[in-house]
Amino acid sequence: ANAHTIFNLANTFIFIWFTNQIASLVIKLIPDKPSPLEKEGLVVEAKYLDEYLLSTPSLALDRVRLEVLHMGEIVIDMMNQIMPAILDGSKTTITKIESRDDEVDLLYEQIVAYLGEISKEKLTDSQMEELLSLMEAVGDLENIGDIIETNLVDLGMDHATSDFTISPSTSEVLTNFHQEVIKAVDGAIQAVSQNNAEVAQRVIDMKDD
Repeated sequence: ANAHTIFNLANTFIFIWFTNQIASLVIKLIPDKPSPLEKEGLVVEAKYLDEYLLSTPSLALDRVRLEVLHMGEIVIDMMNQIMPAILDGSKTTITKIESRDDEVDLLYEQIVAYLGEISKEKLTDSQMEELLSLMEAVGDLENIGDIIETNLVDLGMDHATSDFTISPSTSEVLTNFHQEVIKAVDGAIQAVSQNNAEVAQRVIDMKDD
């Protein structure tokens, strides 16, 4: 028994002594693979996702709501800029808007990964329902970013490279419609991030308009 104890203690002290070296070796053998966006040099860090809160799902889900707001702010900024850029035919602005979708994609990856970690914890039925709703919300925001990056950016580039002009009356109609859509999306983001049913209902009521 004494020999067995001494053997185990010796092994423990040896491994403790060489922990840094062993860790370095493992990192060299199995390095983290950067995402394609990270390879391009674009790194956007989530602001609110805290791994120490994963063991307390209710707090972790609250952090996800805050991160939805962070992600939503980028999407709203893209939305605010895209219509004026389309109407003005500004290639520079359109290109900048297109690149911002990469930020949305990176945040989406981080939030989904964090939600995946939360799902490994013991959740109540209401917490699981909330998790799935948040998963759907970040998916919708990511889709909005994609629509702006592809459909609307293409429209803007078409206008920028053509010789046609948009009449003042058409510009006014598009601008007013654009502002109403922004209000709806912004309200939806606020409703999700604040878990606010009253704001959510106001957004639903905007649908007919």
